[in-house]
Order: sequence, then structure tokens, then C-alpha cells
Amino acid sequence: MSLNGYGLTVDQTISVTGTLTAVGAATVTIGGNLDFTGGGIFNAASSTVRIVGSNAQTVVSGGNAFYQLTISNSAGPVVFPDAVAATRILNLATPVTFAGNVTVVSAFRTQGTNVVFGGALTVPAFYSENGALVFTGAVATVTFTNWAGSTTFHDDLSSQTFYGAPGGMDLTFGAGSTYTMGELELYGRRGSPIRLRSSTEGSQWYLEVTNWAKVRQVDVKDSNASTGET
Repeated sequence: MSLNGYGLTVDQTISVTGTLTAVGAATVTIGGNLDFTGGGIFNAASSTVRIVGSNAQTVVSGGNAFYQLTISNSAGPVVFPDAVAATRILNLATPVTFAGNVTVVSAFRTQGTNVVFGGALTVPAFYSENGALVFTGAVATVTFTNWAGSTTFHDDLSSQTFYGAPGGMDLTFGAGSTYTMGELELYGRRGSPIRLRSSTEGSQWYLEVTNWAKVRQVDVKDSNASTGET
């Protein structure tokens, strides 16, 4: 089915077994579950797929890539049980779990909620505001910005720029894992530092800053930064 430049709104669960072709910047709005596991094909063009239910939703990509994926569920949570690929992902205050790998061509932005990544994340620009993050797999970014949200890493991270502010948040790093950053900026507040901790107290995590670091009001434990510039 071709949308021929028109939008598509589905309030209930939709299982795609044929071909769904978006034309140009069409908008596909899904209020229930979205499932491509039956061999369905999605030709995204430059479309926006909006996940906007008012109850829990499941989105199965079936190996298809999205262009703009916007998640805005008023109740949540939204679960992606397989790998997700998109040009851009925007999450608006929706609790989300990505069970598989997430690959984004341009940018991933999330705000106001908790997000769990069960696999690896690969994205040039990552931005999170006011939400807790959990990364089970490795993270590879060019810029990683975390504003006022506690974050837990369980695997390695590589980022040209890593920025965190303001104070009062916890950054937990996987014991034995390595976190490589070209430029590191962490800005806590007096009496409200940014706390850097190991996932296992007393076990080292490894920080390697290859260019420069600017930090203030930071409380660090169990970090081995001997190979970098910190």
C-alpha cells in the first residue's frame, strides 16, 4: 500500500504483512501496537512515524528502518523488542525500553522520562534531559549530552564529547569497562555534586580522556584514569 503523500492514522494494533510505502514527509500515527514480523516491509522515505497511544505499546520493526521516529505516549511504557534503526528518534516523556540494538543516523533526543537500552547504541548526537537512563550494551557517539538525569552504563562507551550538568545526579559506570572520551565536561553544584561511581563498589572502572577535561563539584570513586588526560 502506498500512502501517495497522505498521512495514515491507526488507533488500534496494526500488523503489516505486505508493503507500506510512505511518500515524502508523510506522517504515520499509531495508537496501538505496530508489528512488522509477518514479513512486512516499510519504505520510510522522509516520513514521521508517531507512537502516540494512551496505554502500553509494543513496536516490532521486523528489520525495517524508520526516518523520523517520534514516541509520545501519554501513559506508556513503549517496548521495542527487536533492533531499531532510524534517521532520527525523538522521545517525549514516554518510558521506553529498547531490547535490541539501536542505530541512529543523525540524532536521538529524549526528555522527561526513563529509557532503557538493552543492546548497543550507535548515534552521532545523543541528548537526554530530566530522565534516568540505563545502557546495557556499548555506546558509541560523537556527542553525549546528559542534562539532569542519572545514568547507568554497563558496557564500554566511546564519545568525542561527553557533557553532564547540573549537580545532584549519579553516573554509574560498569566495573571493568572502559569509557573513552575526547572531551569531558561535568559541572556539578556546590553541595550538589555529580557523583561518579562503579557498578560494583571497590571495583575499578576505566576512564580515558584523550583531549581535555573540565570538571567542577564532582565526587568520584573507583575510577582509574591513569591512561588519559584527567
